[in-house]
Amino acid sequence: MSKIAIEITNRLNKRKEEFCTFYNSGNAWQTDWTKLLKTIITKIGHEKDYFVSTGGLKGIADEGEWLYDLVWSKLNHSGEKQQ
Repeated sequence: MSKIAIEITNRLNKRKEEFCTFYNSGNAWQTDWTKLLKTIITKIGHEKDYFVSTGGLKGIADEGEWLYDLVWSKLNHSGEKQQ
């Protein structure tokens, strides 16, 4: 498994109680679960100097999602490569 995959897995495991709380709440837990998951992965991407595109995280992600739910890239808003 890659170092990044291991890091993501470790960070998610550290927050597993929050995920369980959403699941056991009886509310529409999928929305809260997905937002927390995307927030954690977005922050890791930013720490690694990636431009992050994902929906539902206005003010956290750099822009809305593409075809995929969450994308890390080295492209900025104009589509130019970041240095």
